[in-house]
Amino acid sequence: MEFEPKDYKVKELVEAFESGSLARNPEYQRGAAWSKQQKQALIDSVFRKYPLPPLFLEVKKKAGLGGKPTEIYEIIDGQQRLLSLREYHKGDFSLLDPTDEKLRLPLSLRPIGAPWAKKRFSELPAVLQKELEEYNVSA
Repeated sequence: MEFEPKDYKVKELVEAFESGSLARNPEYQRGAAWSKQQKQALIDSVFRKYPLPPLFLEVKKKAGLGGKPTEIYEIIDGQQRLLSLREYHKGDFSLLDPTDEKLRLPLSLRPIGAPWAKKRFSELPAVLQKELEEYNVSA
């Protein structure tokens, strides 16, 4: 397998996951394993502009309509991160407040404001929605 690093916007990854062009392989991947708390912490990290570990995707070519090959990106590593991003984007959960002890943050960060706290994606101001959707994830 050859690795070509590329950045994808969160919005692109969510749309690809929803359309089926970004796929899990149940042969070796467990299902959703992260707790809601872990998902909330990941999204909080994105808003804090912390870098995420890169995803590993493998391009699989399959026969398509009219003999044209179709590409599917199989998730090798990063499934839990992708599920978290997709579920938050869909509005499946809200984020934790920085003062909530469930959110593992250094004490020095707790008093700093977090305008995304306690909000679902749809409740975010448009500027924060765009910030999340435009966040680059390496793959």
